[in-house]
Amino acid sequence: EKRARGKLEKERRKVEGEVKITQDMVAELERAKREIENNIGKKEKDLSGLSAKLDDEQSLVAKLQKNIKELQGRVEEMEEELEAERQARAKAERQRSDLAREIEQLGERLEEAGGATHA
Repeated sequence: EKRARGKLEKERRKVEGEVKITQDMVAELERAKREIENNIGKKEKDLSGLSAKLDDEQSLVAKLQKNIKELQGRVEEMEEELEAERQARAKAERQRSDLAREIEQLGERLEEAGGATHA
């Protein structure tokens, strides 16, 4: 009976040791699980923030692309206006040149007419 009691006590201590080890393992796994859940929560929060930032950046890009198109249109208009002004200036210069030539010819004819009257 002593032997049986000793054996039983030994078996009880062994089982208690195994239970303690198992409880420690469960506690460690629960701690690891909480840590992983916290990390997941942080990652989800980070992802949400990055997603919002991406949306903002995409809106800004769209707005800037619209501005670029508008500015390109204005540049084209101004280039057309500049070309029209160049053409108008060239035409005015030709007309000025033609008028200067006419004035010179009229001056020469006036001199000839004045010379013919004196003679």
